[in-house]
Amino acid sequence: MAVRKLREPKIIGGAEINAIVDKEELYGNGGMFAHVRLAKDEVVDWHIHEQEVDYYYILKGTGIYTDADGKVYTVKAGDVCTIVPGDGHAIRNECDEVLEFIALVLYCK
Repeated sequence: MAVRKLREPKIIGGAEINAIVDKEELYGNGGMFAHVRLAKDEVVDWHIHEQEVDYYYILKGTGIYTDADGKVYTVKAGDVCTIVPGDGHAIRNECDEVLEFIALVLYCK
């Protein structure tokens, strides 16, 4: 068993990404398990996970989520976004409150 504090977050684009566990700690099963924060007007740009499934669990705030078909959803605390392999997606924060969510990316084997 290990107990530790989260490391300093990385800033990628406008996203503050704080790994809950490092990629190596996912033992080849995934690429990310992280707490993500987006300030007002920040975005995780459109991208595709070719051979991964991606989950966003919204913790706080309100975001604008765009799915693979271009459909736009307003997401808020308690919502889960599921992105299947081959689908694209994006999420942005248009509100004053910080948007916070957990991102889990798992490899499809």
